[in-house]
Amino acid sequence: MTPLAVFSQINLKVLDEDGNAVGQAKVTYNNQEYQTDNKGFIKIPLGTEVTSLSVEKEDFKSFTKQIPLTPKTQNLNVLFIPVTKVNEIKEVVFQKKIKPKSNDLSSVEISPREAQIVASLSGGVEGLIKTLPQFNSNTELSSQYMVRGGNYDENLIYINDIEIYRPFLIRNSLQEGMSIINPDMVGSLNVSAGGFEARYGDKMSSVLNIYYRQPRELELSGEASLIGGRLTLGGTTKDKKLSALVSGRYRNTNLVLNTLNEDTDFNPQYMDFQSYINYDFN
Repeated sequence: MTPLAVFSQINLKVLDEDGNAVGQAKVTYNNQEYQTDNKGFIKIPLGTEVTSLSVEKEDFKSFTKQIPLTPKTQNLNVLFIPVTKVNEIKEVVFQKKIKPKSNDLSSVEISPREAQIVASLSGGVEGLIKTLPQFNSNTELSSQYMVRGGNYDENLIYINDIEIYRPFLIRNSLQEGMSIINPDMVGSLNVSAGGFEARYGDKMSSVLNIYYRQPRELELSGEASLIGGRLTLGGTTKDKKLSALVSGRYRNTNLVLNTLNEDTDFNPQYMDFQSYINYDFN
């Protein structure tokens, strides 16, 4: 009887990421060095001990693997990755969301919280602006103000970079008693009494730049007094894509006017409802 010889070997094939054969790759195994052919293939006798097999070639990441003793015939496919792709990482940009600020040298930043609690008959943001040295007003019942020698019609107002147009009146100081700006919805505000950016124009006395905020969680706030009240509700979806902020206000200063000696037919009752809804597509 003639004995049957059983050969133990490793069938090694080296490919790149596109599936092309990698020839002339250096293979080290069992203290021996080999080289793949033009088809990226080589047959290596299996060793008698568990040892490492490594495959190397310039411009590719090296490969190393422990080769077991079984099975007797082992098929090993090696995927070579270029070194440039191993070391290359995509650009990562870290950004922090901050409230927009004006670049005006004369700009004054006003706290939205202070605008909510300011004590004045007109209330709101304008009630706080009137306390600044550059501004003044002739009446507490109006939300209007003027700068230096200017008049009440020379003040620009921007909400979320949109200019708010208001009618020009023949007589100064005859404007609404409740401001168009809802202090409960304000995220940041800046006012400039001159020297502001050219994008606002150059024929006005002042610029009031306001940004309404986007709520990031469910919120509810309100205020009530003898001359009015306001209620604000905000919220966002779980994925933070959709956010909504709604607010209603009511103001009636008849209680103050009834204390005066003069009788008038002026009925200072005001109410409004505003909403700010955002959806982030990406």
